[in-house]
Amino acid sequence: MNFTKVGLIYEEGATHIVVNKSEQLQARLKIGVIDSRGENVIADPFNFRLVEDVYEFRRDASSEWETCTYGTDLYCDQDNQVMEFEGEPVPLSFIEPNLSNIEILSCVLVYLPTDSTQTYSLVKLMSHFQFGVPSQCAVRTKFEKQRAPEQYCANIALKLNAKLTNKFNKSRAWRTSFNGLRELEYGIPWVKEVPTMVFGIHISNSLGQDGISIIAATVGLDGGLMQFAQDWKVITKTDIIPKDIMENIFKVLLAHFVAHNIFFPKRILMYRDGVSDGNFPRVYAQEILGIKKGCIDFFSAVRPEFNGRTPPITCVVCQTQHSIRVVPAQVRESNKNVFSGTCVDSTIMSPTATQLNATRNVDRDATKFTLFEESNSEGYDFLLTAHGGLKGTSKPVYYRTILNENAVWKVDGPCTPLTREKLQLATYHQSFQYGTASKAVRSVPVCFYSKRLSNMVMGYISYIRENNSKKGNNRLFNGDYPLAEQKMEELDESEKKYERKQRDGTPHLRDTYVRKDIGNLEGINPTIKSVVESMSQFTFSPFNSEGVLRPPLRPHMSA
Repeated sequence: MNFTKVGLIYEEGATHIVVNKSEQLQARLKIGVIDSRGENVIADPFNFRLVEDVYEFRRDASSEWETCTYGTDLYCDQDNQVMEFEGEPVPLSFIEPNLSNIEILSCVLVYLPTDSTQTYSLVKLMSHFQFGVPSQCAVRTKFEKQRAPEQYCANIALKLNAKLTNKFNKSRAWRTSFNGLRELEYGIPWVKEVPTMVFGIHISNSLGQDGISIIAATVGLDGGLMQFAQDWKVITKTDIIPKDIMENIFKVLLAHFVAHNIFFPKRILMYRDGVSDGNFPRVYAQEILGIKKGCIDFFSAVRPEFNGRTPPITCVVCQTQHSIRVVPAQVRESNKNVFSGTCVDSTIMSPTATQLNATRNVDRDATKFTLFEESNSEGYDFLLTAHGGLKGTSKPVYYRTILNENAVWKVDGPCTPLTREKLQLATYHQSFQYGTASKAVRSVPVCFYSKRLSNMVMGYISYIRENNSKKGNNRLFNGDYPLAEQKMEELDESEKKYERKQRDGTPHLRDTYVRKDIGNLEGINPTIKSVVESMSQFTFSPFNSEGVLRPPLRPHMSA
């Protein structure tokens, strides 16, 4: 915004001062248009509008709107006669806005006639990637099919509430935990003790040999985990997030967390969606080490007192593709499923290597952190049925803890170790904080939102590919579209055996896709520059392209 004054036009009276032969005269701004009969007409600004790229005017406030062709701006006297003048007209009334109080566009409500996937993908493409403004779609055909239309409207209102949240209004649904006096408290158990960064990651893969992967990540910004920020990356198909990509994603999420809270996290809790048992060592070797590298790089740049001590990390894998079912011993008449919040952590749970070794690789150097007393030796895995099933048999989520430094290291402040019971309680309470549902959902919202975002991105990537194929080009991005291919780092020796091969046996190219238009970053803070570069695909950033924090922070993309 480069303007310093905003002109005002009232429904009646003069709007400008014009000069004619050294005499100052009052004039009103009018619009000269050509009506459908080809006649010149003078219209008042309040009787002139643009509707779907078509100009319309009315002859007075009681007349019908007519189509017209825009002509020019005119300045008329009180008798509606065009005035002659010298120089530039000067507005009579204006305001000088305080730019710090001007908010960016909060949300765009999009009315769709049908639930066409292609149209929806195009809307989200423009919303997320090109303009950076949250959007909410309402579909006419869905509304007309509702037995109770008010329920459809209520669901849209829930989504809008989540998308209109910012760091000032702190919108949230409800509080879920009680204190010792049985009074509702703000915040998630264990998470609210000290500043804790909770985030979730999901990967969506496209079909075909020459496929891509969409990596989406969501971070909770407040202690109640009702406000979120997100990031996503498009790379060649993979099951495990490469170390350099994970480092960039984490630095973006960390920048959001710090910008929102004005303090740094002391603990990190990560939920990773969709990893098989055989890939647990690779998650540790690639993704967790990428997080630690991102911590070191970010803190080294912004905290002069940083001593290389990264916040303790807990990594929990959320497995949904399993064959385990939990049913009640005594079946109820109304519902044959277990109650919401049913948790199983013994009897049928075997002490796997994951459970026993969740703290095996933790550096127990007392010079880094004070150590808690002996941590839980029974492991941290559990099955949780957070939702109340209405149809069929409820399928629990299998939470596998592959690293739990927070059970060993004690950070500054009134904190407690993350035992299995506290992890279960924190996970269950998060299930109620999904902003578009009035009940508990199956998994944690940070994973749900990441999955929604990755599916949206996959949708508009498919839209781009379809348009390119119509132009005779099968490449993912081409022409003037503001994405470019960028080579990724070389694979570690331990990862080369997992490298994807083409049909002729040669390795697939390893690329990521980044924005071309991240702006001129010369002459700004090097730390902010590195963060903006790392969020090169991300439009909903707390920073603009010049590295300046923009108010207010409206981070929610996929609610």
